[in-house]
Amino acid sequence: PPYYKVSAGPITQQHADVVGNYTNTGMSTKVSFWTRPIYLKLSPPMYLLQESLTGEWIIAEDAVGKSVILRQIRSNWLISPDTEAGPWIGSDGQTVAGLNVTAGNSEGNS
Repeated sequence: PPYYKVSAGPITQQHADVVGNYTNTGMSTKVSFWTRPIYLKLSPPMYLLQESLTGEWIIAEDAVGKSVILRQIRSNWLISPDTEAGPWIGSDGQTVAGLNVTAGNSEGNS
């Protein structure tokens, strides 16, 4: 999809910066033998990508996934983060309840 929308119900201030629209950057990451796009949200910049080593979807402060803010556990190797494969957890190991990732279409609707 051209973008993903990350939304949340009540969310801690620590994770409020991850909410927003993530658009395709044109960059990609290699995950096993697949190539997956990297998505970017502006202000503050956050990246949504699939981690090369684990195949889990992550939200990070950088495009290579070194500074991970959240990860969707049990999403190993899934083609898209807009699933309910597993909960999103913070770097502190705590589950972030109410976090939703939704694929958007080319008309800008999710």
